[in-house]
Amino acid sequence: MPRKPFLIAGLAVGSAALLAMLEATQTWARMQSFGQPFDWLRGFGRVFLVWISVVAISAPAFAFARRYRLDRTGRVLPHVGAALLFALVASIVSGSIVALQNPNLAFLFMVGKAVTFSTIYYFILYWTIAGAALALELHRDAQARRIAFTRERLEVLRAKLNPHFLFNTLNAISTMSLQRDHEAVVQSLALVADLLRVSLDDSLPQQIPLRRELELTDKYLAVQRLRFGERLQIERDVDPRAVESLVPSMLLQPIVENAIVHGVGAVPGVGVVRVSARDEGARLRIVVSDSGPGFSGDRTGIGLANTRERLAALYGDAASLDVANDHGAVVTVVIPK
Repeated sequence: MPRKPFLIAGLAVGSAALLAMLEATQTWARMQSFGQPFDWLRGFGRVFLVWISVVAISAPAFAFARRYRLDRTGRVLPHVGAALLFALVASIVSGSIVALQNPNLAFLFMVGKAVTFSTIYYFILYWTIAGAALALELHRDAQARRIAFTRERLEVLRAKLNPHFLFNTLNAISTMSLQRDHEAVVQSLALVADLLRVSLDDSLPQQIPLRRELELTDKYLAVQRLRFGERLQIERDVDPRAVESLVPSMLLQPIVENAIVHGVGAVPGVGVVRVSARDEGARLRIVVSDSGPGFSGDRTGIGLANTRERLAALYGDAASLDVANDHGAVVTVVIPK
């Protein structure tokens, strides 16, 4: 069975028990001040039955207050009627329980007494319940707006990567065309079509398993291998425990692109791009490095800037993207799991 009903039931019983403890303790202290004996456990049992009944009656009142919110125009009057009904029912039920626990007292007298003296108390209690329901709904509204804003921001940031990626990739293909490498051009266009199909897919989740992200990155690397040939070497060191960890979709492509364009493409001879991923328990560490000249000037550029913004939007301060120079450029991404 779902856990939620058990949680709600536990909260209801716990709330009734706490209120009963407070009332029984208050009664015990009052009786002690008068020098009269009081069986706290028995007193607790009596008032617990009253409070568990009141809590049970409060459930439909809470549901009603959530459905017909106090902040909606023209919905105050129904709450006045609901408050009166709640107060009357709660008074009758609590009075009946007290009367049944005291057979020496007249049943109707105890019920009438409860209605007379408790109605105002339960009337006020209803408004407390309605206020709590409104606070919950306002909190959920705020959460929904924050999630919608974050989702829109993430989509904008990911969309910014597409023209940047497309420009650089088409530039690589044009270079191969000028070199009259027609077979490489045809293969590259097919790979680019696959990449664009993925990057422009609105159904692609913001987060995907690292395994899937590596597959997408391999498609981009295949284009670059056609361009650079033997000059481009890829080294990969991925912890098997990390491959199912979730990462932002299209995370690696702009980082690897930066390493190839500004690293491998900036130096003659063979260039190496290394990709590593480590499962560190509560977080995932991804490192992309190259054997190029390292970071200088504005090398961080659009791709890394957008990636840093996406990480901040998804994870806040729990994620980071850091750049450094160590025999070439090093980009380290840390993501909470």
